This record gives sequence, C-alpha cells and structure tokens, in this order.
Amino acid sequence: MRVIEITYKKPANLLIEALQKHCSALMAEPEIYGITTLKDIENKIWEHAKTQQGSFPRCSLDNLEVILNRTITSEWYNLLYRGEHTMISIFARPDAYADCFLELDNNRKLN
Repeated sequence: MRVIEITYKKPANLLIEALQKHCSALMAEPEIYGITTLKDIENKIWEHAKTQQGSFPRCSLDNLEVILNRTITSEWYNLLYRGEHTMISIFARPDAYADCFLELDNNRKLN
C-alpha cells in the first residue's frame, strides 16, 4: 500500500484528537506497526479508541463511524464523527498499482 494523502480535520473532541495523533504516529512508521493495508489502520485506530475512551468519558465511541472503500486501483479510509464530519481521511493505492499512477499521485500531492 502506498499512502497518497492523509487529511486531518479540526478535532471534534479530545478523543478524536488522541486518535489523530495516534494515526499520525502509525503513518510515520507503518512497517513498525505491521500496517500493510488500510484495514490494518482501521483496526489499530479502533483498538486505540477503545483503550482511550475511558480517559474521555464524555466522548462516546457510538459517535464514531468508519467508512472503508476499495476499488481495484485505490483505497479510502474515513473516520467520521456523528456520521457527518470526516475527522481522518486516508487515500492510498495498492502496491500493484502504485507505479501506474505515480505521476498522477505526485500531481495530487502538489495541488
């Protein structure tokens, strides 16, 4: 998997902020955490959410929703707050297609 773009929106609460920081750490060194797909990221973030939820009792896990989409050439991970606001968004390509879209993806990063 080749990550093309990661977007973090202004955190809705302290739990979201903790998850964004954790995601940033995961994405800085994905090989250390055994991350090869966006599903791995989803699992790691959800595990972290469960452990951190006790520190933020006013922030309910029920308000979090994950949407994970995959096509042959791309993958998207979105963590939504209350089903409306995207807090973490990750766009990636499977390794098999990373070279095919290299120029397009590099242009995307520049814009």
